Amino acid sequence: YESFDIYKLLPPYKAFLGADSMSQKTLETYCGLNRRDIYDGGELIGFYNRYIAMKRLEMLQQRSSGDYIPSGRTVLTTAGTETSSELLECLMLHNYEDVLNMSVVSRLLALPDFLDGGYSIDSYELLNDSLYFTLTPASPLLSYSFGKCHSCRCNPANEISIVPNDGRYVLSIPVICEELKFFYPDHKNYYYLPGEDSAIHKSIGEFMDKSLRTSCKAEKCYTRHLMSFIPLAGELGKKDSFPFKLFKRYYSDRFAYVSTDEILSSPDMTREYVRRIISNLI
Repeated sequence: YESFDIYKLLPPYKAFLGADSMSQKTLETYCGLNRRDIYDGGELIGFYNRYIAMKRLEMLQQRSSGDYIPSGRTVLTTAGTETSSELLECLMLHNYEDVLNMSVVSRLLALPDFLDGGYSIDSYELLNDSLYFTLTPASPLLSYSFGKCHSCRCNPANEISIVPNDGRYVLSIPVICEELKFFYPDHKNYYYLPGEDSAIHKSIGEFMDKSLRTSCKAEKCYTRHLMSFIPLAGELGKKDSFPFKLFKRYYSDRFAYVSTDEILSSPDMTREYVRRIISNLI
């Protein structure tokens, strides 16, 4: 038989699931399952040992007396008064629900595929200062398990969230309309114009009066833009590259925004933006 361990496949998504542990019971709770069994596997080791001890005692008593002693006889133990049948019921219920719920928990295995782009973007809508994307998972099993609201923070404390909606998922992006700066990476090729509070490329600035321009530092190498923006989730890394322009309030900001119009300008641009947002939810 070919087998694999779900426990070993899902730990990379522990933070996404918001789980304190990756035990089966924890994952069952995430999937919305409620068990009758109230004991964990560690506790049931003691149950099993007491059950075996009782059964042996019953056999010894039966042999010594020559009489049949039915299973379930009450025996006084250090844990209190309990019967072997009660212990057996606890053991069997625990294992029964383990097997029964495994089929539901296994649906979480579709989660990596979803976070890696296993969905289609059906539509988007701009409403009440938020941009909503409707996503359909590629795996129909996912809709049964991926049923939590997840969010990630962006600057300044805006929240990007994804919630289930009738087998599909709605990705909610906050929209802001304000003036942000686009910083050019090669500041040595630019002049800064104090009167305009913006940078200009040297190929053009060379023709300007020298009194109107100064050498450009990295934190001054920008142009200002007033438009509609949506956040790019996650902190910026030094080696990160993006197919769209990034805008920030300040040069030192670790978070950035992108133009709403640019993201919605083409299906490829939209999908790349959504992919980066979804992957940041991990």
